[in-house]
Amino acid sequence: MTRISSQFLDLLDYAADVNSNYDMKNYNREFLTVHFSLNDDGDAMVKAENNVKLYNALKKEAQK
Repeated sequence: MTRISSQFLDLLDYAADVNSNYDMKNYNREFLTVHFSLNDDGDAMVKAENNVKLYNALKKEAQK
């Protein structure tokens, strides 16, 4: 994915598209944050910053 064509991007859907390991039983934010070693405890700003980190990590993985 080189461009986000919508105002909204579902990170879980994107993750499942990148790697089937992120689908089915692993289709949740907790799995992704643990997998990418992110601490998601905190306020909305922490979660927003982690969204960017997750997107970038998934994008990097998709380019492999």
